[in-house]
Amino acid sequence: MIEKENKTILKIIGVLFALYFFLVGINGLSLGIKNLGGEFAKTVIHTTSNPFVALFIGILATALFQSSSTTTSLIVGMVSGGGLSLSGAIPMIMGANIGTTVTNTIVSLGHVNRENEFRRAFAASTIHDFFNVLAVLIIFPIEVTFGILEKSATGLGNLLFGKISADEVFDSPIKTAIKWGAKQIESLSFDNTSLLILFSIILTFSMLALIVKLLRSMVLSRVEQFFDKYIFTTTMRAMVFGILLTIFVQSSSVSTSTIVPLAGAGVLTLRQIYPFTLGANLG
Repeated sequence: MIEKENKTILKIIGVLFALYFFLVGINGLSLGIKNLGGEFAKTVIHTTSNPFVALFIGILATALFQSSSTTTSLIVGMVSGGGLSLSGAIPMIMGANIGTTVTNTIVSLGHVNRENEFRRAFAASTIHDFFNVLAVLIIFPIEVTFGILEKSATGLGNLLFGKISADEVFDSPIKTAIKWGAKQIESLSFDNTSLLILFSIILTFSMLALIVKLLRSMVLSRVEQFFDKYIFTTTMRAMVFGILLTIFVQSSSVSTSTIVPLAGAGVLTLRQIYPFTLGANLG
């Protein structure tokens, strides 16, 4: 029992360290984008000015990374560094949400040698696909026409930070430590901007993967055993659990992938799975 608690404590410490280096990677990416200068920013903004191109870039990037969190984090770093406009980032994030559903489909292939199980597992895995695709089909044309998400995000940003001057911003020790870490990466890259961006992307991706792995081992070790008994008794409970689980493991594809084997085994129905998937997307 004591050994198990010690392992949990070590995992928590590991998550905190990984989170720090993840934020260092994002900061380093932002710094690298700034160092590339105005011409690079103009090129990227011009490329992503077509919302359809930006959408497919998001889909492709997430399908390759197998993590919408990684893609979104890189997009945030590029916007922060001025290398990507907010209007170009929004379709890319929509695409990232579609790209992340590939993981569920891959998980369902584990049942391919059992026809009935595979049929149920594949149907469960595509709920995530259809939800995100239909959401994009509805929201994407509205965003392209009216820019509702861009205006809402800009308005919220101005509301929260627009009235704060640079002198009033508290430079926290954590922020200072993150900036220091980013400077160390810059030093390791021999002041080469391309290497800085490459190192930052590798650090961001690897640390996020480590965070997900550690959190998954803590949170999901026994989660499948009580899903049907406690979680899926009501729609609201399933949805709330989907939100909380995704917040903890920082991956909607990981959360939704856990229910695919249960669907394949016939433990859960598609009607039970949908509210959980909805919650996972919100998380």
